[in-house]
Amino acid sequence: MPFNNYSTLDEISWYKSIFEKKTGIRWVITLKGKGRVICSCGFLNIVLQDGRSEVGYELSKEYWGKGIASEAFEAVIQFGFEQLNLQRVQALIEPPNISSQKLLERKGFIKEGLF
Repeated sequence: MPFNNYSTLDEISWYKSIFEKKTGIRWVITLKGKGRVICSCGFLNIVLQDGRSEVGYELSKEYWGKGIASEAFEAVIQFGFEQLNLQRVQALIEPPNISSQKLLERKGFIKEGLF
C-alpha cells in the first residue's frame, strides 16, 4: 500500500467526510521526522447509540512485522472503549491475512465466523 500525494489527499478527504458524518474516525501514522504516511487505522460504521463499530488498519508492506500495526491498533481500540464508549468492536479480515488474524487474537478478539 504505497501512499502517494494523490491517494493521500483522497484518503484525507474521505477521513474528513466520515468524521463529519460521525460514522467513522481515522488516524494516519507517519515516520518520525519524515512526514511519510505508513499506516492508517480507525473506526468505520460507528453506531454510537448501539455502542458498536468496525475497526481496521492498513500498513505499508515494508513495515510489516515491526509492531507498528499492533501499537496503533491498541491505541485505537483503547480510544474506542474509553472515549467513544463502544461496547462492541468487530474487524473484517480477509481469510488469507493470517498476520491480521493473529494480531486480533493477541488483542483479545474472538473469531465468530467465516462465510
